Amino acid sequence: MKLWVIDDDSIYQMLTKRMVEKAYPNTLVASFLNGKLAQDTLLKIVEDKDADEFPDVIFLDINMPVMNGWEFLDSLVEKQIKEKVTAKIYIVSSSIDKSDFEKAKTYDNVADYLVKPLSKSDFIKYLAESD
Repeated sequence: MKLWVIDDDSIYQMLTKRMVEKAYPNTLVASFLNGKLAQDTLLKIVEDKDADEFPDVIFLDINMPVMNGWEFLDSLVEKQIKEKVTAKIYIVSSSIDKSDFEKAKTYDNVADYLVKPLSKSDFIKYLAESD
C-alpha cells in the first residue's frame, strides 16, 4: 500500500509515518509539505503512465501554504486527472469548523473528514478500510 501525507507540519508527517509503519510495515509513506508538490508528483505519474506509483490512500490537510487542501482537490479536476487518482482521500485537519465538514462532503472523491490528532487505532481503521 502507498500512503501520501500532504501536510505542512513536518512533525505530524514524521509521527504519522512512524505510526503507520508500525501498524502496516509494508506501507510506503510519502510526504509532501503542500498540495502543489503532491499535484506535481501526480502529474509526473500521469505523464510517465506509471499507474503503479499512484497512492492508495491520501491524508490531506486543509490549511497549507502554496496550495491548500481544497485547491489540491480542485486541481485534480482542473488538470483532468481526478478519475485517474483512485486513492481514498481523507481530509485530516485540526479544524472543527462545521463549514469545513460540509465543504468536504461536496467532493465525491473525499472518503471522510478526520480531526487531528489521529490515534494509532484511527490509522489502523482507515488504512484497513483501504487495504
